[in-house]
Amino acid sequence: MKSILRKTISLFLITLIIVACFLPNIIFAKGKETSVHVFFTTSYEVDSVFLELTGRSLEMNKQGGHWMVKDDGIDVGVNLLGVTVNFLVNDEIISQFYPASKLNITPEGSDGEGSINIRMGVIEPEPEEPTQSTLTVKYMLDGTGTEIASADTYTQEEGSTITINAKQINGYTLKSGQSSSYTYTFEDSDFEYIFWYVAVEEPEEPEVTQSTLTVKYMLDGTGTEIASADTYTQDEGSILTVNAKEIEGYELKSGQSSSYTHTFGDTDAEYTFWYLAIEEPEEPEITQSTLTVKYMVDGTGTVLYTETFTQDEGTSIEITAKAFEGYELKEDQAGSYQYTFGDSDFEYIFWYVAVEEPEEPEVTQSTLTVKYMLDGTGTEIASADTYTQEEGSTITINAKQINGYTLKSGQSSSYTHTFDSENGEYIFWYVAVETPGEPLSPGGSTGEPVYYSNLTVYYALAGSDPVEYLRGPDVFNRRSGTSLTITAPEFAGYVLRSQGTYIHTFTLEDATYTFFYDKIVEAEAPQVPLGGAFEGPIGSEGNTEIEVPEQQVPLAEPTPPLNKIPQTGGVAPEIFYAAGLSLISLGSILNKRRSNRK
Repeated sequence: MKSILRKTISLFLITLIIVACFLPNIIFAKGKETSVHVFFTTSYEVDSVFLELTGRSLEMNKQGGHWMVKDDGIDVGVNLLGVTVNFLVNDEIISQFYPASKLNITPEGSDGEGSINIRMGVIEPEPEEPTQSTLTVKYMLDGTGTEIASADTYTQEEGSTITINAKQINGYTLKSGQSSSYTYTFEDSDFEYIFWYVAVEEPEEPEVTQSTLTVKYMLDGTGTEIASADTYTQDEGSILTVNAKEIEGYELKSGQSSSYTHTFGDTDAEYTFWYLAIEEPEEPEITQSTLTVKYMVDGTGTVLYTETFTQDEGTSIEITAKAFEGYELKEDQAGSYQYTFGDSDFEYIFWYVAVEEPEEPEVTQSTLTVKYMLDGTGTEIASADTYTQEEGSTITINAKQINGYTLKSGQSSSYTHTFDSENGEYIFWYVAVETPGEPLSPGGSTGEPVYYSNLTVYYALAGSDPVEYLRGPDVFNRRSGTSLTITAPEFAGYVLRSQGTYIHTFTLEDATYTFFYDKIVEAEAPQVPLGGAFEGPIGSEGNTEIEVPEQQVPLAEPTPPLNKIPQTGGVAPEIFYAAGLSLISLGSILNKRRSNRK
């Protein structure tokens, strides 16, 4: 008995253990007494999963961040084997079981009030790889096994659709009743489709007959061909128009048409253009003669120049006497001669007499020295200028603007000088400008200092080395910031190379500018040797003019280097002289004022 009792107790305990293991995981939720809290993985939509589990939509409440299922008539049972959902449909209990192998179930524990929380989500099966199949399309001659074009193959996934159009094959056409396109839906196995064709019989081209036309060019009354024959081969029925050739020395026979129109038949044909020889008149013989023209000194046998002219008989020419340095035509000698060529040569003479040329007077030059001096003293307050020109020429000199000085009352601001055989001198007289107080330089109403600078303008021969000046420089003294326009003067025998005017704006520093000139080169007249003929070329047409060498004018050159032009870029010495004299004058004025105060 004890052993039986022990076995019974052991069996009862085992049963209790088994029940204890499964009973907590089986829950029936009826009405609103019990709720099942279901947590879903983020990869699924709540509604769709519940619809799949229950077959219908469920009312859900979200509490504390969790979705809670509440619905009357729904029983949800959960254990280690899976989930069972029981629900009523038309008063009939429908039970749906979802095995654990198809779900992700994670017990979340009980809330202690007859409910259990689980986490579950549907495990989707791995997608199957799509099945592909191949469609082979052939193009074959009907009634034979002959492929008349290469087959095409198309491989696509099962269920896809494709439309194939029949090929256009030269010499073949689709069989009557054969569709020109085929639509196919791919299945799980390969398939083959055939487009059937029949041969197209092409009509034979008719044979073309050709013939040849030979065109000859012959001298009338003979069998002589005066030009090579032409041949034309064309199809029967075609039409061609041939024009007679232009043959030198021949012309078409009178009545002969200048063109011929031919229609080609099935046999060859020939046509002849007939010509006559043209008799050309003999050209008359042309007679030429020569006219010899001499230029001689009257009363002597001296020939200054000789020229000849050869032309056809009957032509006319007019000869104009030439000019020779040191000679002039004889008083009764005509200045031109009209001649008509005959059948024999002829000679004509222009007579000249010597001309005594007067001696050119010797050109005398003189120099004008212009000084700028302080009145009542022998002090030069600016460097003197010198101008050297030919006797009789005239120049106008403007007084310089010198800082700290002004022209003496009554002193003209310009001086016009006519050069003669003697050197001359002219003085512009200045007085010091008294300026009360500082600074020494005269200022405006604000009392700010006013600064002056010098512009020195040179007039030089372009390309000369060392630099050759046409006259002394001009110096212009102006207030800083003012502008001055300088116009280049004219010099006899020279032409200006640079621009004719120069606009300068004065700054705090001195500056220089140079006008460059080119010397005018006069062409010399040709020297004809006395006592003999001119040894120039004499042609059949004669030399009617004496060639004068072309004047060579040098091209413009850049301003010479600074080391060849006098520099005034620094402070001119006269500025220091002016400043010193101004200080002396200012000191004497201050001493007088102090003496008066005492």
